[in-house]
Amino acid sequence: MNIEDYHKIDNSLDQFEFKYKDIDVTYIVRNYVISLIRTNNNVGNPLIKLNSAILWRFLKTALMTFPSVFKKRSVWVFSNAERRKKFERYYYDRVASIVSEQNNDVLFIENPVIQNHKHPSKDTILSDAFFFIGSYLFSILKFKRKHLVIDPRFTDFAQEQGIKVNLIPLMKRFVGQYFFMHFFLRFISRPKMVYSVFPSGYYGYNYAFKQRRIPIIELQHGIIYPLHPSYNTILFEKSKKFKPDFVFTYGDKDKECLDSLNYVNKDNSFVVGSYGLWKGKNYTVIGDYLKSKLSINKKNVVIIATTNDIDELYQFSLKLISISNEFNLLLLPRHECKHLESRENVTILDIYKTNVFEVYKAADLLVSKSSTGALEALFMGIPCFLLEKENETSIFRQNYSFIKSFNFFQDEVQFVQAVKTEEYLLPLEEDVNQIYAAHVFENYDKALIKISNNEH
Repeated sequence: MNIEDYHKIDNSLDQFEFKYKDIDVTYIVRNYVISLIRTNNNVGNPLIKLNSAILWRFLKTALMTFPSVFKKRSVWVFSNAERRKKFERYYYDRVASIVSEQNNDVLFIENPVIQNHKHPSKDTILSDAFFFIGSYLFSILKFKRKHLVIDPRFTDFAQEQGIKVNLIPLMKRFVGQYFFMHFFLRFISRPKMVYSVFPSGYYGYNYAFKQRRIPIIELQHGIIYPLHPSYNTILFEKSKKFKPDFVFTYGDKDKECLDSLNYVNKDNSFVVGSYGLWKGKNYTVIGDYLKSKLSINKKNVVIIATTNDIDELYQFSLKLISISNEFNLLLLPRHECKHLESRENVTILDIYKTNVFEVYKAADLLVSKSSTGALEALFMGIPCFLLEKENETSIFRQNYSFIKSFNFFQDEVQFVQAVKTEEYLLPLEEDVNQIYAAHVFENYDKALIKISNNEH
């Protein structure tokens, strides 16, 4: 999909009527539609389907963290348990723990859908499973099909797009989230400020926060680029009630992109930097597990994969070792991959025994295709190689053409040739400075002061 495709969808949906009572929910429908289209095209992450294992984890973690419900903190942080990485003794949220490093009055509301909460941590954690269960119960009590208006033309539109839609579960979730959070803010606890790493998953919560005039700050957690569907909508007015009020970005280029897309007001986006990279660069120690996987005689090549390209990069690894014995390949999946097996000189790393910051410390070279790791490697000073097959255009060539430090290659033969002849680019300081601001904590404090002044 190109930017015109996204705008065409926005314009089409803007002509339809989607409401729950008097709430215009077009923006929520829009993101759902685009997610389905991208899934059909094998792009992006498919919607996670609940199963018995996840539901059991939700119940268990909700009970375990329940006492935190009564800790009335002035700042809430919505994040994901998966984001936590271990630095020295404790697990820190690689994106959001900057908030608790600067403020003692913080409650983390973590989503355990992918994995359990990680301990020990210095942060006070309430499982988002508690809110999920509460929202589910309120959806049963509050959702009324008669209040939902779906434009009849939407059926033909969905067929044209080649997708099967069912808006009822989507709207139930929104209604449940909104009414449960409305109840919680009124009778149990109300923060003064909310941070969100994944704001697109919390439309009902966001709507409740907006009604209570509680500011929402999004913390950048991944790549921002013009074709990113979470940012490139032109449904500006219809999306305001569901989007954050402020955004903290990694660097100047990310802010420029958001400003050009009009995601939030230009004065409401701030360049802060990457807390996780700062923490990782200064506090990571390679553990015994990863040490045992390293080679002293071969180049340790770290391969960072996403859900969409893990199998492709695995096949690349097998082809690479078939033509060269100079490399020790360490493949780090996004999530646990039980269907892939380690081979001689190809190790599928256990994501529960190591993390991305450890592998950065160990890497001589880094290979990726579409992972944020490509950018992070530059920050860490690691030569970065990006797989871009013939007749493909890399997402990084499309959206980060200003970066001159990337080494694009089409196959294992080109990779071996570049490494053998040492004809590859090293990370340039000017590239790093464009995507990751220095002085993270100073930038963070300055941004909060500006927000506070604007609020008052």
